[in-house]
Order: sequence, then C-alpha cells, then structure tokens
Amino acid sequence: MKKFSILCIFLFMCTQPNFPKGKPEQLVIFSQGLPRVKEYIIKEIQDTFYTPQPEPFYNIIFANSKEFEKYKGYYTIMVITTPYSESYEILKQVFPEVKDEGIYRKKGIFQKGDFITAIYGPSEESLLWKLRKGIIYEVLRHIKELYKTHVYNIIDINKSAKKEIREKYGFTFDVPTGFLYIKTSSDFVSLGTHYPDRFIFVYVTDRNMEIDPEKIMDLRDSLTTIYYDGDKIDRELTKWEKTEILSEKTIRIYGHWENEKMRIGGAFESFFFKKKGKFYLIDLAVFEPEKPKLKYIRWLEAIISTMTWD
Repeated sequence: MKKFSILCIFLFMCTQPNFPKGKPEQLVIFSQGLPRVKEYIIKEIQDTFYTPQPEPFYNIIFANSKEFEKYKGYYTIMVITTPYSESYEILKQVFPEVKDEGIYRKKGIFQKGDFITAIYGPSEESLLWKLRKGIIYEVLRHIKELYKTHVYNIIDINKSAKKEIREKYGFTFDVPTGFLYIKTSSDFVSLGTHYPDRFIFVYVTDRNMEIDPEKIMDLRDSLTTIYYDGDKIDRELTKWEKTEILSEKTIRIYGHWENEKMRIGGAFESFFFKKKGKFYLIDLAVFEPEKPKLKYIRWLEAIISTMTWD
C-alpha cells in the first residue's frame, strides 16, 4: 500500500502542468544600467491608487541580471538591453537567434503560460524610442488577460443571469456564480458577492450626457445615494484619465468611496462611454478593510471585459 501511494503521488506530480511562478500582476523587468529606461517606465505606467491606502497600479520588479535564475518562469518578464548592458546575457539565453535590434516575444519558455518580451537596441536612446511605440501597453494587456484567465479558471458562469441581463438591457457579461442581484431598475443593474465584498453596477441612458469628469462623478454619487445607501466619492483621493475600454474611448475615474453614515469605505473604478447611441457608466467597487484592494478591482475588470452587446 505504501509503495502504491508513493507511485500515485509521483504520477500526479508528473502529470501536473508547470504553471508560472509568482503572481499574475507581477511584471519583472531586467534593464540594469539603463536609468532613463527605468525612469520612463515608471513615469509612463506607474501611478498610485488610493483605496484609501495608497497602492501602486502595477507590481513592477526591476531585477538585477544576476537574479534571473530566481525570476525565470514568472508570468511576465521584460528584458531591455543593449549589447553592452548586463542584461545582454539574458537576451542571448532566451533569444539566442537574435542578431539585429528589435522587439522579440516568446511564450512558454520556462513554464507553461510564461511570456517574455525583449527589446534590443544599440543604445539607451534607441530602446526608449522602441518603448514609446507602445510595447509596454502590449505587455500590460497581457497581464490583464492573465487576470481574466485566472478568474474564469476558478469560477463558473451563471448562464441564467447572463441571459436575463441581455434580455432586459441589450448587453450582458459573463456573470460569475456567487454574484447576486443587489438592485435593478429599467436603466440600472447591480450585482455583488462577498468574501470580500465586490460590486458591479451598470447604468445606461439614451439621454444626452456631457462627458465631463466632475459631472460623471456627480452622476455616480447620485446613483449610489439611491442604490448604495449614500456612498459618495472621496474626491480628494480620486483621479481620472482618458483611456479605452471595450473598444470605446472612455473616461476612467478611480479612487476611494466612502459612506459617512456607515463609517465604511473602499476602492472604486468607473468607466463612462458612449456605445450604440447610449451612454454607459460601469462601476466596480470593493469593500475589504483588512487587505489591499487593487487586486480585487483587477478581478472585477476581468469580468466586465467580457461585456457584449446585441
């Protein structure tokens, strides 16, 4: 019996896929000796999300080339190097075929599902030029897709709720099991789940709306006053930007919500855009007083990324 048990454990270990190490939100960058590259990446993509505790947008690890053995096999890696940089040896190990400057990509090198991007050029200036072409955003999209894959690997889809939302509102998304309706009306639907508390609402109107961040925040406050028992945006800890979601130009608003009456608060993210002649406000919110909240916002982003319209 003992030999049989050992054999079963061995077979189980051998048949399991080697998934990447680390966490999906981590981005490991090897760019040692290139200070302007590091400065550009931080300035371009890193920001602070107040939940209300400050949390960095992205978990970026600027690693030393001597740490490659430690980090190889992580989900997402970037190697940015010239022929004279210390990271050049990593480039030759992962991309031995490279001779000319350029941008190179490989998947599944060290573990199933890992993704390595290399940027190679003769000088730091040439590397900056390549970065400005948008490769960093391709890498960030990959990280968001990782979240989506993880979410729908561990949950099932509530097909009946998905169908109900489509029939009533003309759009839908992959509603996870465990999400229940909170409030609904002819132009508003809200769903949520616990452990931790996570909420999604979608407001849709065919009224002409002014695309102005302050007015959008006023709109959110008016909706959450009605449907969320008085939640308000803490505008001192809230930011906004122009971006894109679901192939539409959008205003993204993100930061801290609070409810003074209940003495609670958390993180939120809203997207306001026009699609098919109607205006949409999609809102994601988290209440988790004990832990970082941004990873749960990313989790909700993965869900709304599945939205489709009739």
